[in-house]
Amino acid sequence: MKRLAALVLAGALAAPAPPAFAKFNSYEAEEACKREARDQYGAHGFYGVLVRNEGRGRFVVTGVAERRGRDDVRFNCLADDERVVRMTSEGSGGGGSGDAGKAAAIVAGALIGAAVLGAISKDHKHDDHRRPRDSHDHREGWNDRFSPGHGVTCHRGQRACYNANGTYSSRHTRRAFR
Repeated sequence: MKRLAALVLAGALAAPAPPAFAKFNSYEAEEACKREARDQYGAHGFYGVLVRNEGRGRFVVTGVAERRGRDDVRFNCLADDERVVRMTSEGSGGGGSGDAGKAAAIVAGALIGAAVLGAISKDHKHDDHRRPRDSHDHREGWNDRFSPGHGVTCHRGQRACYNANGTYSSRHTRRAFR
């Protein structure tokens, strides 16, 4: 019996281990897509990279690839089972010097600055749009109130009376507004 146990143990130690199931993860998908972007677009750096797990070892990777002396490229990559299935990009045309992006940023900054200056300008006031402080409501008599007795307030606009604790007083309302 001891001999049989020793043989089984020796066989288990000598047998090759079953291959470990290597699951494709988000880091590997991101790296595969970055490699592909380096190859296709000559990217030297990345920013804004997001990885979305679609399930069953499938990942969507999006981000921006930086290119020296040229416009950056926004890319979308689909990685499945350790390989890139599809790589698409936006803004990769031309290979210019990046001046278009800088010009767009300058124009956007100027527009935002003009909007801020217009909003805080002292010359642009809306005094004619404001209502006078003393007319809280446009309905006549809405704020007109009186007290028919101690701890009771009646409001003519509402045609209702309330006790000092804020509850409705049907008795005083009936007497005041017959």
